[in-house]
Amino acid sequence: LTEIQTMAKHLICCWIWALVALFYFQQALSFNLDSSKPTVFAGPPGSYFGFSVAFFNPDNKRLNILVGAPRANTSDQTPSTVTERGAVFSCPWDKSGSCTQIEFDSTDDRKNSKGQQMEFKSNQWFGATVRSTGDHILACAPLYQWSTYGFSEREPVGTCFLKKGNDIVEYSPCRSSMYMITKNRVVIGGPGSFYWQGQLISDDITEVISRYNKEFFTPYSNQLSTKSAGAQYDDNYLGKPVCVFCFDNKPFISPFRKMDLLVGAPLFMDRGSDGKLREVGQVYVYLGKGGFTFNNVIKLTGSEIYARYGSSVCSLGDLNMDGYNDLIVGVFGADKAVLYRARPVISVNSTLDISPQILNPEDKSCTLPGTTTTVSCFTVKYCLKANGKGAPSSLHFQVDLTLDRLKHKGAIKRVLFLHNKMPHYSKNMTVSNRQGPACEELQAYLIDDSEFRDKITPISVFMEYSLDYKTAADKTGLLPILDQSTPTNVTKQAHILLDCGEDNICKPDLKLSVVSDQKEIYIGDDNPLTLEVTAENAGEGAYEADLTVTLPSQADFIGVVRNSETLSRLSCAFKKENQTRVVVCDLGNPMKGGTKIITGLRFSVHQLSEQDTEVKFDLQIQRVALHQYAMHECKYNGLCVSTQDCGNTECQEIKCWVGRLEKGQSAILFIYSRLAVSTFLKAESQNKSYNVRSTASFSVIEMPYKNLFSELPTSTTSVKNPQPVPGWVVALAVLAGLLLLALLIFVMYKMGFFKRVRPPQDDSIEKEQLQPQENGDRNTEA
Repeated sequence: LTEIQTMAKHLICCWIWALVALFYFQQALSFNLDSSKPTVFAGPPGSYFGFSVAFFNPDNKRLNILVGAPRANTSDQTPSTVTERGAVFSCPWDKSGSCTQIEFDSTDDRKNSKGQQMEFKSNQWFGATVRSTGDHILACAPLYQWSTYGFSEREPVGTCFLKKGNDIVEYSPCRSSMYMITKNRVVIGGPGSFYWQGQLISDDITEVISRYNKEFFTPYSNQLSTKSAGAQYDDNYLGKPVCVFCFDNKPFISPFRKMDLLVGAPLFMDRGSDGKLREVGQVYVYLGKGGFTFNNVIKLTGSEIYARYGSSVCSLGDLNMDGYNDLIVGVFGADKAVLYRARPVISVNSTLDISPQILNPEDKSCTLPGTTTTVSCFTVKYCLKANGKGAPSSLHFQVDLTLDRLKHKGAIKRVLFLHNKMPHYSKNMTVSNRQGPACEELQAYLIDDSEFRDKITPISVFMEYSLDYKTAADKTGLLPILDQSTPTNVTKQAHILLDCGEDNICKPDLKLSVVSDQKEIYIGDDNPLTLEVTAENAGEGAYEADLTVTLPSQADFIGVVRNSETLSRLSCAFKKENQTRVVVCDLGNPMKGGTKIITGLRFSVHQLSEQDTEVKFDLQIQRVALHQYAMHECKYNGLCVSTQDCGNTECQEIKCWVGRLEKGQSAILFIYSRLAVSTFLKAESQNKSYNVRSTASFSVIEMPYKNLFSELPTSTTSVKNPQPVPGWVVALAVLAGLLLLALLIFVMYKMGFFKRVRPPQDDSIEKEQLQPQENGDRNTEA
């Protein structure tokens, strides 16, 4: 008894209309299930084919699916008086429509020596339960009936048949209901035992086969069972559902494997194209993340109405030895079973290298094909390595390379491939599965720096690959799938060598001074004005350096002074941005360290009024700064990252890492929260005021400069809900409303509104005539 009680701890209830199956995968199930092209097995119409499903893999070579059809009528194949005996079918997993019936029992109802019928096999639902392990198959008929009480009554005690190779034996201790088979023992549940208290019974498989004597009763010497309990346990139905989750003394939850969950909902209803609800059934696939937590659910929905899709579900194990488990779903209402094959997952390791990563425009070691022009070049090398169990030995990929990807369509590409003078390259590459990587090297070059201005933005090289699925399909047409946990693209960056020292990070020291040739200007006159501007760089090179002059409303730009030998003739352009007028002059790209530029800008100042006391010009040097921090997407998933000490209040702290930020980019974190109103509806929380405050801060932890700033930037801001309206304001508003009402009543009183003359009641006589007469009057008239 102690041993069977220990075993009972590992027997877990698992099915009443919504069936749940737990199983383990070393790999992921959900994303690689081929749900678009499942294999459909069909059984005899009306046989409930698909009521139970299991798999049969006795020698790791023969791969079969077992499907129970409890209402199958086998009398047309083997003449018998038994109707709707039920059957179990074997279906090869790699093709559909070729299921064959497994012969378990074709005999008629047995009788005793006096010719009295002892058993009743018609409508016994044989095949309602099918289980298999190794080369053993256990199929049961829970509605099998047996004569009792002097043959005057019969009870649905149930029976089973155990098949091992060509040996088939009947097994029915007390004719049970739900059945399981472990590696060495048969475990059954008998819910009708002991006034429906229920019972668990277990026998050794070897003894079940060796002691079979084709008699009505077979004794077993090594049987384990639970015993009768008190009357309070009547009608408990112990053993109605039985599932065994502990094989070979291995723990149910292993820290080294992931647990996935299947849930069948055969009565699920979905709306069709006409908007009406249809009962189609559904299976939910939850991919385990570890422990008892799961990723987002994958839903498999049936297509036929009232088909009970998902009434039985089974993980078939790794039938084709590709490392991934297949799934079968029973659809007994349509007499079908649907097999979902797991697509082989191909993991690809892609690498991309650029050499050198710093491009020197002066180092022109390559020659453009067909010309004598020398250019600065670099090498782009990419490699692909594929590993997929169950995938073909050779895999075909298409590889696409894009140079200078940060420059969008229409912009000048600063680097091109040497062989085709284009920024794009595509190739069909063959990679040997589970072998070494396949690689290719390409030469690219930097165009002449006179053709572009931007030398700061990194040169991004982008590689993307895709699998040719059709050539990777197996003989059954099953397509593999790429591992979705690995991105199918790689990006690497190179930089143009700058006049910025060994670290290639520019730290210019720009200075600007202005001298005007006029000290006074006159109202009503057209005053010519020349500004002598001196721009100097005492540090390292300043790239894309511009002198920007913002004009006042009274001044117009005439041009650059060009008749002076001491002044530089800059290239300047007049621009109008919204209502602001500016003059932009190019100081060089780069404006090298030690450079000093003196130029003259001519203006005309007019339209002065008496209110104008001065004319102000705004001058500044603008350049591309190499402040390249990074931006990474930060998402808050509602989980507590860490908790701050906020006194008596509860706070959550959300930390996000922000990496390199390119020019003009910013990192923005949006946090959406919902205030639970039910919290304030509680009796203890009413008539109280609350404050909800959010605080955000940022801090720069590292700068690309060295020893440039003593303190790094930080900032903090807070947002809180509006303060509640003070009580005195509410009281004052109520008082003002009462005064306004009193004033309105007084005005109406003065206007005689309450002294109106009502119209005469002329219809009173008519009302009296309509009143019924007294009984005495009616009697008199009568």
